[in-house]
Amino acid sequence: MGCCMLVKPTSHFGAFNLPETLVLKLGDRRFGCRTPWDDGKPWSPESESILRDKVTHVMSLPREQRDKVLGKDVYDAWNSDSEWDWEWDLWSWHFKTEAIQKEIAAYRHLHSLQGTIIPRFYGAVTCRITPPSLPYVHEVLDMAQGLLLEHVEGPSMAELEVGKNISAEQANDISSRAIDTIRHIRDADWMHCDPRPANIILREPVIIDFGLSHGRRPNLTDEEWFYQRDDVTHLRSTLINHWYRDRVCTPLDAAAFLAKADGIEDPAEREEARRRTIRFLNDMAEDHKHRHLVYERIPNSGGDGEKDSVLQWRVKPGVTRTRKHLRD
Repeated sequence: MGCCMLVKPTSHFGAFNLPETLVLKLGDRRFGCRTPWDDGKPWSPESESILRDKVTHVMSLPREQRDKVLGKDVYDAWNSDSEWDWEWDLWSWHFKTEAIQKEIAAYRHLHSLQGTIIPRFYGAVTCRITPPSLPYVHEVLDMAQGLLLEHVEGPSMAELEVGKNISAEQANDISSRAIDTIRHIRDADWMHCDPRPANIILREPVIIDFGLSHGRRPNLTDEEWFYQRDDVTHLRSTLINHWYRDRVCTPLDAAAFLAKADGIEDPAEREEARRRTIRFLNDMAEDHKHRHLVYERIPNSGGDGEKDSVLQWRVKPGVTRTRKHLRD
């Protein structure tokens, strides 16, 4: 979303009883993705110079026209003629500013959980990101919003690998606690919308990065709220993919997964579970980092539209569930 850095409060902040070290998370348009696909050209002095010239020109226009350009909806750049047009920098600023505002709203709503399963929130900030020697032009160009958070010591779940620095039993225990943590947040009427291993820090499981989150609308029933996007279900699926991303799923494994889904009594739930399982098995094969060594496409198994109804991959002949074939 932006950039994070460790900072120390200066002495005149002593009255606020802040810890010695804080995390400053800044929605700085110069860092991270500059397009929705996260595959754009990185920030450069050249792109910054172009943006400064464009924004300076826009500021010379009548107010109504100026506001229409700089205050446009964050997705207007989709209609840009040039893929790397300067309007993508506007998109990046709007997107990251909105993400910071969502995080601030999340921490304020979940204040009772701060310091336990989410970091403590110490306040919102606005920082100038351009040199003081340059004239101030507009917030899109010169400013970034951010927040001050507790520095939580510990690795993220993304840094752990079963068999390398964590056992399968420990992985299951951590996963259960992480799912309980995200369930607490959901039951507090907030949906994270991006619960993945990189966003879970292991003090106890601590959830970070609420930039895509949102609160529950008052008129939603529990069923509607959970159905909208259930973080618990999403995290469980994500963790399975994380812990077993290098695992070879044999035909026996696939049969066991499908048998579990087929054992559900309710027909609608059984069908939905089977579709989720088939998609999971296809995704496991597609996302395997050594896919070309261990899997082959099943002929006539359909395209992306059939990913949740037809198994599309099978283990190559001679491949076992060990990693010997990868080492070789």
